[in-house]
Amino acid sequence: DLGLEKYIETVLSQVKEWLNSGTITQLVIAIVARESKITLERWVFDIKLTLPPQPTEEDPNPAPIPPKPDSEIQAEIRAIIKQIISSNTFLPTLKEPTYFTVLAYTNETSAVTPDDNAPALWIESDPMLIEQGKSQQVKLKSFDTKIHKIEAMVSYRHG
Repeated sequence: DLGLEKYIETVLSQVKEWLNSGTITQLVIAIVARESKITLERWVFDIKLTLPPQPTEEDPNPAPIPPKPDSEIQAEIRAIIKQIISSNTFLPTLKEPTYFTVLAYTNETSAVTPDDNAPALWIESDPMLIEQGKSQQVKLKSFDTKIHKIEAMVSYRHG
């Protein structure tokens, strides 16, 4: 589907920009029942920016954080992808038509306004939470690039 490909390309482009500027703090993918609009799954990726060491009186020229080898980062990403793929063993089977939506949380200094270059698809929205008492949460593996630390979790509706 070309429309879906264009949407994903646009979202990833904006997320990359926010990652490079250090303004994104969380990315959420919500799976929602088409008819009832109830959130069935909520995939949360917390993004923490790792700041370089700052000069102090004791150490006016701190050593920079050494870069992490790409092979290590890729291995950590592969591990989280395997875990996401294997989640079908514990997630309930979705029996109704669904759609997904992507939510991006940015720090307070980077509010998305109509004047920004952000695509029109970024608007203030409902956080798409799952009703309290009707969800289970599973923490997924995390990974660290030495610039960003990503922690992942999925919540899913039960009952």
